[in-house]
Amino acid sequence: MVDHSSQTSLRNDSPAPMCYCSAMPAPSYTDTSTTLVPGNPTGGPHFNLLQDIARLLHNSKHSDIVLLTQDSPNGSGFHVHKAIISARSTVFAQLCDQSGQNIVLKDISYDVLKKVLEFIYKGSISNFQGHHCDIFCAAEKYGLPDLKDMSLKSMKGNLTVENATKVLVIAHNHESRELKEIASQFISQNALEVIKTSGYIELSERYPNLITELYNHLVTQAEN
Repeated sequence: MVDHSSQTSLRNDSPAPMCYCSAMPAPSYTDTSTTLVPGNPTGGPHFNLLQDIARLLHNSKHSDIVLLTQDSPNGSGFHVHKAIISARSTVFAQLCDQSGQNIVLKDISYDVLKKVLEFIYKGSISNFQGHHCDIFCAAEKYGLPDLKDMSLKSMKGNLTVENATKVLVIAHNHESRELKEIASQFISQNALEVIKTSGYIELSERYPNLITELYNHLVTQAEN
């Protein structure tokens, strides 16, 4: 016979065996990634990624589409990548789906397109080179809100006697109240010089309502 008295039985109501083990501290992780912009000497994974993407703009080896303008020098264009420009702009995405390997953009100049692509690949623009207004319009047309904001800020800080009326028209057409007020204020303060420009003559011919608004703005300013 087997003696069952010496065996230990584990019943459902018996306490579970205790485990004596020391608690391990939760591992700590240090986020070494840094969100940087091109030109930051600190470096970091994100910075390297931006640099690598930016270099693609000047390397046509793996490009799969060419963007051209009507004033492209010698018929040359920009060899770009569908995946990148489509990811950055839904308008470009539609163009890539509807067109072949060459796309001619009739509403933008070569120099402005160059700046737009610089923004798409780098996330910034090194120098607007006097194209603030045209880049602003291109940014809106091609669905690049961040570039539009950058252009808006640039226009505010670079108003001149020569471009003030053009900025005013853009602000009016794009319903930018803040920019329109800034441009109107600048024109009012420099009225004697602005009225001598070709831009003002064109403004008076094509936008007489804006001339009336400018006059009212000037009268209000004089009264205050």
